[in-house]
Amino acid sequence: MSEQFSAEQMAEIQRRTLRTLTLGQVVGAAALSSSVTVGAFVVQEILGDQTPWGGIAT
Repeated sequence: MSEQFSAEQMAEIQRRTLRTLTLGQVVGAAALSSSVTVGAFVVQEILGDQTPWGGIAT
């Protein structure tokens, strides 16, 4: 079953696909940056506040 789409339908499908992929990239980037921040806090908590290695994770 091959269904033909009009040019307008294809443009709408492409817009929705692009919007979905862009939103996924934004969410993924936010998750990555927050995990790096949380990791830095965890390392600093483990090593203590006075160690020179506290900021190494950032």
